[in-house]
Amino acid sequence: MSDVARSSGPKGHHYVPTMYLRGFTGAMGQLLAIDRPQNKWFRTSPDNVAKKKNFNRIDVPEMDPNAIEKALSEFEGEVAPALERIKAAKSLSVEADRSLLVNFMAALALRNPRRREDLGKIISFQKRNFVKGLQGKAREEVIADFAKASGLERDETAASLGRMIDEAKDEDFAATKEEIMMAEIDQHDPLAEKLWHRKWQMLVASDDTGGFVTIDDPVCLRWSDGLPHGGMSPGFAVLGTEVIFPISTNLALRGTFEGEENVIEADASLVAEVNSLIISNAENQIYAHDHVFKFKRRQPDELGSGATLLEDPDFIAAGKPRPEGVVVGFPAAERPQG
Repeated sequence: MSDVARSSGPKGHHYVPTMYLRGFTGAMGQLLAIDRPQNKWFRTSPDNVAKKKNFNRIDVPEMDPNAIEKALSEFEGEVAPALERIKAAKSLSVEADRSLLVNFMAALALRNPRRREDLGKIISFQKRNFVKGLQGKAREEVIADFAKASGLERDETAASLGRMIDEAKDEDFAATKEEIMMAEIDQHDPLAEKLWHRKWQMLVASDDTGGFVTIDDPVCLRWSDGLPHGGMSPGFAVLGTEVIFPISTNLALRGTFEGEENVIEADASLVAEVNSLIISNAENQIYAHDHVFKFKRRQPDELGSGATLLEDPDFIAAGKPRPEGVVVGFPAAERPQG
């Protein structure tokens, strides 16, 4: 493949697609973006947020570096009209649209900078344990590969390379971007299936609520009871968990394995509670159609306006580095009732 072909294509890859973010735009098709690290808000086009340079670009011989980005763009082209039909119907009764939605949610949950970093650490840990656990001939073959890759003579370096393996740290077995993206692909179908089997409650925001927000990591997984569970993370296949996913300013989904599927009108209090859950899952940014959205304050116990979010101590604290094992969260909302 020519250098021109390998370097072609867009450089900025969205991990939260523009077509989805348009569901949260306000005047002149712009988002209100609230950036916690920079402690500021600004209005912008959906095309300018939730993207990273070459996020989906791969470096594999004989493959188009933008193959995955192109495939995702095609997939998003199929999802966009399905999202519009779901918004209009306020229902997931059409199986084809439901399938596209849960696959879209799986893609959002997996292909996210925060999740990619975590997955890289897991792969690195597994690689290290695998190599260090090798014995006999398998170990000798790995040492030989190390020597060959280093341009060294195998017999002269066996002992030193063996020590290198034994003393290596996690970062010495760092996962490549391609390894991480392959793991994302492998995990996609199982995650989509778990999302398919949840019971989805459609929350419809009343006109006077200020509407739902979305974020830079919009598939929000939590324990249904809102309790810390000893710091144990919930899982997408675990009972007693719920997934919150905002679809637009007017609609949000809540998915559990228990209960039944229904549609409920969400008043200002419920919308604020759900927004608090969504905001608590943000890595850096929150997106809304305007500053009039509501969220639930912890102190004082009242509904806050989006215009004051950057002044909320819980919101600010949730973005700061914290000691291992310490959880600083945004106010946990009560479980939405149907």
